[in-house]
Amino acid sequence: MKRTLPIGSLSFFLAGTLLVSGCHAPDLSAMKPSKSKLAVGIVGSKNLSGSKEILDYTTQVLSRSSVVFDIRPADEPQTAQEALKGLASNEKIDLIVTESQYAPIVMELASQYNQKKFGLVGHSAQTAAKSVRVDHVNREHQSFVAGYMMAASAPKEPVGVVLSAPRSADSPEWKGLLEGIHYAGSSAIPTVVTLEEAMGVDGLIRLKSLPTRYLLVMDPVNDSQLARLHESGKGLFLLHDVNRTYPSVIARPAPIFAAGVQEQVQSLLNNSWQDNISVPVMGNSFFEIMRPDTIPANVIELKNQVETGLRNRTLEPGKYINPPKQE
Repeated sequence: MKRTLPIGSLSFFLAGTLLVSGCHAPDLSAMKPSKSKLAVGIVGSKNLSGSKEILDYTTQVLSRSSVVFDIRPADEPQTAQEALKGLASNEKIDLIVTESQYAPIVMELASQYNQKKFGLVGHSAQTAAKSVRVDHVNREHQSFVAGYMMAASAPKEPVGVVLSAPRSADSPEWKGLLEGIHYAGSSAIPTVVTLEEAMGVDGLIRLKSLPTRYLLVMDPVNDSQLARLHESGKGLFLLHDVNRTYPSVIARPAPIFAAGVQEQVQSLLNNSWQDNISVPVMGNSFFEIMRPDTIPANVIELKNQVETGLRNRTLEPGKYINPPKQE
């Protein structure tokens, strides 16, 4: 049965510690004095902060260490700002973790409460700062997986790419894409269309004429841009999340919030937490496959093996930067 984190001012007593989800900070004085006291505040959307992964991890930590979690769901910027300010002003909170979209709020609070630890988690590598650590997706690895899936699913076609501006050869996204294509056994050069071209008068004609069934959308797109890409009839692989989706979206980024929270908290428990650094993290998968019916089953299975190799570092994308030799 699916478990979700209760929303409201509900409390759970586990192993002598307290897990709180709601608007009120926990009372740290109730904790056993024989244990080291650590308090972590978590602010995120209800789907992220209340996910099964967050609940399972915080429950596990609560059962073996003296930690208080103050979890505050926030689906709107104003709600998030109020929650973050409330946590920052509580002198007993050691670490505050939130979504990277709230980076401006966190940066301002970090300058005011420079003794507090702040963690940002998201797909984009936000700039770290004093008192702030950033956990983000590894763009090279993410693009590697996307490039592999697209090339392996349509081995006789080039991979189509939509981006806001041309990438340099050492761009993590571009490197990862090429490495993934080569790993799939293809030496085809990607076909590139800029967002400006796609949104132009003849943009739809241009998109439909591409000799590929898939498009990798490398940069963030707004609703109207995504609608235009959907009209092209191509299958879309997204590297950034979107506000809404369409049947043409085959794969979108999988959430990494729970993985980022885990990394932040574990580093705090291990006394290895550092500010002013950006750390790549990986969740259960780089992508949420929305349309598995559009990808060969064996490619999805191999994709899972590829991600396992990236996670345990037995697969090194850099080895595939050059095209495979053609016999």
